[in-house]
Amino acid sequence: MDKRVVFAVVAVVAMGLSIAYFFMNKDTGFEYACADGSIVSNLDDCPTTTNVVVTTSMEETTTIAFTMASTKATKATTTTFACVFDSDCSLPRNLSAYCDGSYVKYDIYKPVCIEPKSPASRCGITPTGETNVLQQCKTNFEFCQRGMCVPRSCVNGRRDFNEVMIDCGGNCPQPCDEFSVICANDSDCTEMRCDRDYFCLETNPAYNCTFGSCVNRGTNLSLCVNETSTFVNDVCGRGKHCTDGRGVCLEGGTCTDCVRNQDEMDIDCGGVACKPCAVLPESFDVVVLSPANGSKADYLDQYGNTYLFTLDRIYIPDVCPSGAYIHIDYHGTVIASTPYPEKPIGRHSDVMMNKFNVGLLNVTFNSATLWVRELKLTG
Repeated sequence: MDKRVVFAVVAVVAMGLSIAYFFMNKDTGFEYACADGSIVSNLDDCPTTTNVVVTTSMEETTTIAFTMASTKATKATTTTFACVFDSDCSLPRNLSAYCDGSYVKYDIYKPVCIEPKSPASRCGITPTGETNVLQQCKTNFEFCQRGMCVPRSCVNGRRDFNEVMIDCGGNCPQPCDEFSVICANDSDCTEMRCDRDYFCLETNPAYNCTFGSCVNRGTNLSLCVNETSTFVNDVCGRGKHCTDGRGVCLEGGTCTDCVRNQDEMDIDCGGVACKPCAVLPESFDVVVLSPANGSKADYLDQYGNTYLFTLDRIYIPDVCPSGAYIHIDYHGTVIASTPYPEKPIGRHSDVMMNKFNVGLLNVTFNSATLWVRELKLTG
């Protein structure tokens, strides 16, 4: 066959294959690997190559060169697209809320596929023009801030409720930082707490209260410290008295309550309201008489003589004991006794009995403790 005929046949076949592949694969969405290794989405984009056909005869060797489009070498791996349709996309989980007056709102979006059916495809959102109301803040107690309803206390310039510092932390959306202020006034610190554990301050019932005090006010160096103050709850006038544990003055004086209170020097004696206490000598002996009635105790004087002190009874003028009646025996003879009922041995004065000066140290319903000082007789 003539060489020129062979060349024409080969060229026609090559062109036909190229046209067929072009129409078969155009806009199919596939990618192709060209003969030189490059990747294209359309076979027409493949670079051309030179194919060499060699024919030989005894007379001569002729080289015929022709150019044709590359055929599809292999089908490349199908590309995975991020999306093809809008339904392939979804909305983000959290869409930012914002404030519109006292309302908390967010805009409604719909998902869209951007550049679908392409390697650059991606999901996005587009506004619909519609808005949804999440919440309406309570006008009197809340305001809208940063897309949420927060207490109005978070902008009042005070540290209240559970705020960590002024208007930050706790229920407030504003976090505290190194510039936040703990207190600007004493009211920003711990509120006053009173224990109501009443006690007598001089002659009046009183109690203590603890409250916070602001130091370095209004600065980031501010600090709350606790202070304690005492408050008088009632003022006891004449004819009334104070008792520990009671917040009000009680009727009557304290000079017969068997308790050392107010400004008394001893139980029910001394101070402003009560009679003076008996003056104790510099040195004395102690005689304890118990039980309440009929108890006896020997007393040895400075000469070695034995005297017998006897408790006749406890003096109880009101509701509590305040004195005692006694007598002294010497060799079976009563040499002295306290006049009954006129003058018992009490807390206010001592009694001279024969050569003994006798006073009261303590008395209960069951016993009496006496102090005794023997006087030296002359002549």
